[in-house]
Amino acid sequence: MCSLEVITEIFAFICFLLHIAALSSEHWLTNVNAHMGLWAGCHGTQCVLFGIQVPPYMQATRTLMLLALLAGSFSLFSITSIFFQCPLGCISKPRISTIFSTIAGLFVLISVCVFTSHMRPTDNSGWSLYVAWASIPLCLVTGGTALVLDTAMLD
Repeated sequence: MCSLEVITEIFAFICFLLHIAALSSEHWLTNVNAHMGLWAGCHGTQCVLFGIQVPPYMQATRTLMLLALLAGSFSLFSITSIFFQCPLGCISKPRISTIFSTIAGLFVLISVCVFTSHMRPTDNSGWSLYVAWASIPLCLVTGGTALVLDTAMLD
């Protein structure tokens, strides 16, 4: 059972890192000499912060990615607390991690779908968008391993 706890912890940590990388980078869309993220756009070596004056789809993408990061951090915290014997109430810690990992994956799924639906045919996806897409199955795998861990702890 200890190895399952470690595997779940590693998955949750990688998922958390992928969320941070996707959210903070400026490579959601790329071009020959320009790239754009959720917070800034760069042309050559000059970057401009977007601020809050962005289209609604960009606001929705930002908000959902931030909520996914928050849910992922709750999942990571609940799995990490297994190793330190911290009480979190009457719900088991792996079950909390399962719930928040699944929620994080769904938030990222919705956010990248919203962002992708507003891309023009001439836009090229950047590595940040691919990282966001890659975090979705990893969040679901984290939730699945946490669920298996929860059932193993009940037995």
